[in-house]
Amino acid sequence: RLAAGASAGAPASASGLWPDPGGYARLVGQLDRSGDHRLERLSVHDVYRLDEAGLTWTLSVRAVLRAAGDDIDRVVCVHRTGLADPGSPGGPGDPGDCAASGLAAARYCRPGRIRAGGGLVAFELVFDRVLAAGDTAVVEYDLGPVTVPEGAGAPGLYDRRFPQPVQHYVAVVQFDGERLPARCYGFTAETADGPRNRLGELWVGTSGSANLAVANVRRGIVGLEWEWH
Repeated sequence: RLAAGASAGAPASASGLWPDPGGYARLVGQLDRSGDHRLERLSVHDVYRLDEAGLTWTLSVRAVLRAAGDDIDRVVCVHRTGLADPGSPGGPGDPGDCAASGLAAARYCRPGRIRAGGGLVAFELVFDRVLAAGDTAVVEYDLGPVTVPEGAGAPGLYDRRFPQPVQHYVAVVQFDGERLPARCYGFTAETADGPRNRLGELWVGTSGSANLAVANVRRGIVGLEWEWH
């Protein structure tokens, strides 16, 4: 179980989890989060893929959600992309805006408003029906491909920030091609600038992938990090 406390007076969704909480708050403040606190996260499954050069990545996500109240029709998702600000995308369901912000596909739902800036992308996923208390929804979406800015070097970690609890979280990192990291570790952290707590070394199997499974995450950061040499 991973737990972290929020600073007094700070929004629970932003406090400590993002390097620029103010920028995060401005971004997601443009979206409809009225139902977010009434959604239970039953499970989140991430598959993060790095190309053979280790410089271009894609992300596939599946989330299972359950309504803890009535009349909930969407969820808000936020990810780091490192992309430059494409302006003010956000026409509901506009495929061009989706691509410009890194959102490549959505399944069992449709994109709502999309906002990007400061290396983040935030978007609404509108369910295919309005949920009543106890109803569940499954959403899937893809981000990328995103190429690391020149000079930034190959990514050395993937993490997810949890402002709300989730019962089960699984992360898979897939290294394409023959270039594999020398070592890979799981880690947790309470804040973006806080120390990382290593969970132990993870095996990179013959498939070129490593995985981490964590139960009962209350709040904080969970991820994988690796060393190329």
